[in-house]
Amino acid sequence: ECERRLLAYFEWNLNFMLPLHFIRLQLANGIIFTNELRVYEARLCAEDFTTLKQELTKMLTTEALSLSDLLISKGACFLRKEQPSNVAAAIIYFTRKNILFAEKSERHVKVP
Repeated sequence: ECERRLLAYFEWNLNFMLPLHFIRLQLANGIIFTNELRVYEARLCAEDFTTLKQELTKMLTTEALSLSDLLISKGACFLRKEQPSNVAAAIIYFTRKNILFAEKSERHVKVP
């Protein structure tokens, strides 16, 4: 009873979803569109193309989680007013921009 009263007094919501939950959900569903890799699929053999997809997925996951950690470590209190799904969408957007569009002129993926 005491715990319930404290939770009610401080207006704590134990079911609150963090941006990290949404990021993991989006990463699990995939954040690469099928038409984005057609250029590579035509130029590479099947084994190299599979390796490229695996490396790209790893880079995107690492970048998204590091951006999330960066926001958390900097104590981004201003983001508490925002919906966690919107924060996660922004992180995914910047992840895709940092990885997929890092070297557009050279037409290959490069980790910034």
